[in-house]
Amino acid sequence: MLGRVLGAAARFVLATAIVSALTIAVARTTSAPAHTRLDAGSPALPETSSGRSEVVVLTTSEGSVFDQTEIAATAGARLTVTYENDSAFIHDVHFFAGSEPSARTLGVTDLQLGPGARDTVSFRVPMRPGAYVFVCDAHPVAMRGTLFVT
Repeated sequence: MLGRVLGAAARFVLATAIVSALTIAVARTTSAPAHTRLDAGSPALPETSSGRSEVVVLTTSEGSVFDQTEIAATAGARLTVTYENDSAFIHDVHFFAGSEPSARTLGVTDLQLGPGARDTVSFRVPMRPGAYVFVCDAHPVAMRGTLFVT
């Protein structure tokens, strides 16, 4: 009896994980990202027409928490974000062009299992000053932050 209950629980957890992964995959393919992925060895990004390029390193050391929940950037600048996942869980960082994750994608790193996972993404910061949300797609409630554009 206990074996059946545990087996059913394991199947439920697996099904939930598959549905979550498919939801993330569909969301990524249906939104048209306006970002550029940088791979190791890529040349530096050209500066923007305003001559402004900014770089941020965002990290998760343990569990499901970004080390920074507030990032500041200049409107119209080219922002390069390196995300380092040093936790034992799967994470990414996904920036949106609004205050909610239903907005258009600005930039997103790959979902990667840590520790030691690292990915870099670059995108143009919105021209309109304001607060823009970023989240981990795997943990969007627990891992959430704000990109403040000035």
